[in-house]
Amino acid sequence: MASGGRRGRVIPGARSMVEALQVSGYPNIYVNTFSDTRKTRFLDNANELKGWIDKAKKIFKARAVDIIAHSLGGLISRAYLQEIDFIDGSPARSVSYGNDVGKLIMIATPHLGSPLADSFENIFDWYSVRTLKEGGGPDLRLLNKRTIPCMVAYYSIVVSTDKSPRPARWSFWRFMRFLLSYSAPGDGDGVVGLKSQNFKSVGPSQKCFHDPYELFLVSTRKGFSHRSAVMSPSVQEVVLKILDQKKSRVLATVSEISINPKS
Repeated sequence: MASGGRRGRVIPGARSMVEALQVSGYPNIYVNTFSDTRKTRFLDNANELKGWIDKAKKIFKARAVDIIAHSLGGLISRAYLQEIDFIDGSPARSVSYGNDVGKLIMIATPHLGSPLADSFENIFDWYSVRTLKEGGGPDLRLLNKRTIPCMVAYYSIVVSTDKSPRPARWSFWRFMRFLLSYSAPGDGDGVVGLKSQNFKSVGPSQKCFHDPYELFLVSTRKGFSHRSAVMSPSVQEVVLKILDQKKSRVLATVSEISINPKS
């Protein structure tokens, strides 16, 4: 959950992540949406996420949560866990991690940015464009160097989509997507490459008493894209598998982030 809470196009036979979780026995779900992910900094969104987690813990009388995050939501979740204390590379007052996350499940998260952001660098002076350019802007590069809480389990769901062309009538936006496709990564989901989606490949090297990283590679069927990856039955199956390892009692979803409180 990450890019401002917008919904992708409707895909026949697909259901939302929230519906998949409810059907599978996770009835207590907290849902919210980031007000802005284009211009708002990691630090500000991390503080907003902290507020949601505190609220979810209070509602469900839980001591900790599990988070399911899609795309930029994974980076915002990391910014909270890793107590980000910079804005565009300059020092700032840090967000305070409350030792209240058990699992962080990241779906198609751009840990190394995306070449598509480079296409907009000279057009929009947005924080997200500066930060998510290929290889990462100042804040993403610094975030990738920060230590992680070892008590959290980090799961990367690396998504590969079917990129065969779909027959459709041409429109202005379809034409723009066609032009941008020349900047898209050659693998992954068409927006974020496979390596960029793997947190273990960019995570800080530090000694934990166990390996906190786990990787799942998922191929989605034709019709799914980066934006709709969370609706893919294949992705949802992996998410449920991870949650069922130790059955969670409550789950909350935040736009492109799900928060699963645990008593």
